[in-house]
Order: sequence, then C-alpha cells, then structure tokens
Amino acid sequence: VVNKSVKVLGPGPTHLTVDANHRSRVFFVNPGLTVTIQGLRIVNGEVDTSGGGIYNDFSAVLAVEGSAFYANSAPNGGGIFSMFGPLRVVNSTFYSNTAGSGGGVMISNDDLAVINSTFSANSAGNGANLRAAGEATVVLANAVVEKPLNGDNCAYTYPFTDGGGNIEDGTSCGFTDPTSFSNMDPLIAPFQFMNNTWVLPLLPGSPAIDSGLSINCPATDQRGVVRPQGS
Repeated sequence: VVNKSVKVLGPGPTHLTVDANHRSRVFFVNPGLTVTIQGLRIVNGEVDTSGGGIYNDFSAVLAVEGSAFYANSAPNGGGIFSMFGPLRVVNSTFYSNTAGSGGGVMISNDDLAVINSTFSANSAGNGANLRAAGEATVVLANAVVEKPLNGDNCAYTYPFTDGGGNIEDGTSCGFTDPTSFSNMDPLIAPFQFMNNTWVLPLLPGSPAIDSGLSINCPATDQRGVVRPQGS
C-alpha cells in the first residue's frame, strides 16, 4: 500500500521485479496522493476486484515510467486500474495481463495519457489492451497496440485523441492522425530480456522503426537510451 505522495524509483525492470506471486495486487495507491512509479517489473498481481498490478484510488495522480507489467490479473484493469484519478504511462510495456475489462490498463472517469509504450497479448472481453469507462479521456502518442486476446485492442466510452505516431493491428483504437496506422502488423518479437530490460523488441522491417514523433518523445526510452537519435 502506498500511503504517502512519493516517487518509487527502481533501477529498471531488469534489476528489480516486484512479484505478488498471485496472492495479492502489487501496489495500491491511496486516495489523494501524487505518486510516480519508475523502473520496475510488476508481475503476478492477482485480485478479485480491480487492478492486479496497480490500483490507483480516488483523486490520486499516478505516473508510471520505464516499467514492465506481466501476468497480472483482475476483473478490471489487469495491469493497472485507475478510478477518478489521472494516469500517465510513459516508456512502459504491458504483456500478457488479463481482465474482464481492460487487460492492460483500465481508466474510469479521468484522464489517461499513454506515450512511447507498447501493449501486446493482453486479454479481456472488453478492451483487451486498453479500456476507458465513464467520462474518461484518452490520449495515445507513439504507442504500439497489438495482438489482443479475447477482445479488441481498445474500448472507449468518450472521445479519444490521437497524438500521432501510433500503430495497431486492428481498428478499435480509432487512430485518425496521418502519422498513425491501423490494420498494420507492427512486427514485434516475443517478450524478452534485451539490452538490460524486459521489452517487446521491434523485428527488422517493423513499420514502428523511426515512425514515432519527436514532439512526443521522452528524453530516453525504456532502456535508458537517449532519444531521439539521428535527428
């Protein structure tokens, strides 16, 4: 349980894994706090309510950066569930998380921003990779969303904003920016340990290579490599 405003700064997903061993969720962020979670591998969280990896409670402001979510499960928000609290996800990977709704991430009645992050092979009947419910607003930029299991990639109840540089292998995310692409295979390799972190690396010929927008580019990627390169 996170009971005060804090920055949880891990050394990176390769160096520190927080494993709930399918006995509980990994983090519960109490209401009204401002919390950053960075550089962790969050795995095997499991609950029968919401938020297998992280539950962000009322009015809490949560930022997740440079982290990997794997094999977490809950009825809502397998990786992360945020209720009436804004959520920002940067340079993070969500793979093989499971829920009834929002396998990777679910936001309810607040703002979700996803930047330079990858969602793959998450499972839910409603929004296998991403789910936004109630009066939730969503912005995606430089995101890759693919291989939904048991549902579509994305499910929203309110309008979605395409920040550009996105790729999905279906159409449910509703990408409209000319620099984003739907119905396109991003050509991603399996989840693996590579370059000192857990990632879903791009295969040769991937349309995601050099397709991200520098305007939305963080100073480093999930591995800590400086971005953009070659500009």
